[in-house]
Parts: sequence; structure tokens; C-alpha cells
Amino acid sequence: MAAPKVLIPRQTKRLVNTLNRTENIQTWDYDNAYAQRIKDLCNASGVATRCIKRHSRFIAGRGFTDIATYKQVIDLKGGTVDKLLGLCARDYSYFGGFAIHFRYNGLGQIIERKYMNFADTRLCSDSDKIAFYDNWDGLSQVKKFNLKEIKRINRFNPSTVIDEINECEGSTYLDKVENYNGQVLWYSSEGFSAYPIAPIDPVAEDVETDFQSKLYKNKNIRTSFTSSGMYIQVGKSETDKQRQETQNNLTEFQGADAAGNIMLVEIDAGDVAPSFVPFSASTTEDRRFEYHESSVEKSIVKCFAIPPVLAGILEAGKMATSSELKDAYDIYNSETEPERIIFEEQFTKALGKPVSILPLTINFNATPNQVN
Repeated sequence: MAAPKVLIPRQTKRLVNTLNRTENIQTWDYDNAYAQRIKDLCNASGVATRCIKRHSRFIAGRGFTDIATYKQVIDLKGGTVDKLLGLCARDYSYFGGFAIHFRYNGLGQIIERKYMNFADTRLCSDSDKIAFYDNWDGLSQVKKFNLKEIKRINRFNPSTVIDEINECEGSTYLDKVENYNGQVLWYSSEGFSAYPIAPIDPVAEDVETDFQSKLYKNKNIRTSFTSSGMYIQVGKSETDKQRQETQNNLTEFQGADAAGNIMLVEIDAGDVAPSFVPFSASTTEDRRFEYHESSVEKSIVKCFAIPPVLAGILEAGKMATSSELKDAYDIYNSETEPERIIFEEQFTKALGKPVSILPLTINFNATPNQVN
């Protein structure tokens, strides 16, 4: 199976946004695939994935204080407010933003609130709308935009719904309602009309290093820690077919997963026996590898300001005490409080009533709603 495509999400600048006049959108970085690259990068790193999960869970906390609100069904497929909160918190930890889609009936009443994948949203350049499309990252290749599949959705403002419905295509009002794309509550940590910078972006190189270290260890296991090197064969093969058979025999000897670990080199015949010459490696290579592996883990964890004990970084042979865990929870609850306030403000708009989020607690019997 091919390794996932992982690319550092930026070059010299954090974001390079341009105006795509044909599709009438503001691109998200130079290739309009910043969010997709960020997610691929994070998902390829065990440390980054763990940090995003921990960060998003502290944002969502134990849910809203009102249990009835927290378990309220808000879409036609049975989705609830707690699921929506969790999904939006996860997107915020990945990208620094989240989006909620609203569907209305002909009276301008909300009939659905649904999670919208933030990575699939883009800012429209000429109006107060958000563009939604599920294949932005595939468009930098040979595929072109399918303008009919890009949905233009108005920003969240219930007071303008009826006017927006009347502006839709349709011979009757019911047709217009059917063609109405609804509204979207689109939040970015960088502001109303700016793409967010992902929380992980400052340590993107460390995240990529964590991914590469995983590949390094995997390759050693798959090749049974066989030293790479050259098999020097005295006497050249008479044909390309004979040379390929020799290389195949070497590969078969190593095992299929070790293909290419030994290079075949032919020299003129003489009074010299065939030999294997390993590629030299420093005796300190493993120690350097361990240092960098530990260093990048700490760097990624620090980026999310996660206390080491919550990130699983402990001294060898040491277990965290109850008081250490409680202190860590208190510290990280304080660290993520600004994000919870943001979510309380935005979900108050989305639900049409004041809500507040309960922080996570070390008490595993805590109520209501959710434990850590």
C-alpha cells in the first residue's frame, strides 16, 4: 500500500491566498488545498493525532450544562447537539475553524442544523457567501471545477431567509424553497472573512518528522534490520535477463518486503571472490534517532500547550499520581477556556438560546452528559 501523500502546509509564508476569478472564490493557500494537506499531515502523525483528540475533547468538555439541549435531535438523521459540538471542536483543533449548516422551511424556520466539513468550505470573493465543494484538493491536477457542484451558501442570518428564498430560481415559492441552499455559520479564528491558520502549522515540520520516523522504524522491521549494501559479483552477466534473475534471487533471499535493500554490482572477472559491502552507518545513529523522535513529540505537544502527563510523556517507570492528573486537568481546562467561550458564543447563535459548556474533570463519575 502506498504511503499517504504528506506535504508541509506552507512555504515561506503561512498562507498565500489568491483570487480565483473564474470560480469567484478566495483560494486557501497557493493550491487551494491547505486544509486537506493539514489533515493528511496530522493524520500521518501519531503524536499530532493524539494532541488534536485531546485538545478537541477539552474544548467540548462534558457538554452543555442543560442535558435536554445537549441531547436534542437537530437533523433528520437523528444527529444531536452533542455530536455536532464534538465534530466542530475536532475541526477547530485541526484547522482553527468550524462550520454549521442550517436548513429552513418556507416560513423561514430552522428545520435542520448539521455539521459541515470545514475543510470543504471556501470564502466567496464578491459576496457574503461560503462556497462548499468536496474535492478542492483534486482540482490542482487534471480535473477542473464543476461549477454546478459548487454550492454558494449565505452566511447565517435568520432575518434574511425569506428574502434569500425569493431570490432563488423557481416558478413557484415551493420551488424556490426547494432550491434554497440554506445558511452556514462559518467561524474562523482569524476573523469573519479570513482563512484560519491551523494550530499545528507552526510545528508542521516536526509533524512531518514524526511521520518520517514512523516510516524509518517500519522499514527496519520489514527488512529484518538487514544492512543495506552492495553485493559485488565477479564477472558480468551475459544478458539483462541473467542480471535480473540474480537480482531477483537476492530479493527473494531477503524477503519480498526487503526488495532493493541489496544492490547488485558487477565487476570484471578476476581472482577475487564475490563480496558484500554494507553501506556504513554511524554507531550513534540510533541515539540521534531517539533524540529527534523525543524532541519532535515534545514540540508538537507544546504547540497545543498540553501538560506532559496528559500527553503521555512520563519518565521511564513512573506513573502519574492522582494529584498530578488533577492539576493537569485544571491547567488544561484553564488553557482551553477561551476556546470554550468561543463555542458557547457560536452555539448560542446556532441554537437560539444561551448555552454554557462544562469543563472536563478527573472525576470519572461526573455528571451530566460526558466523562473524559
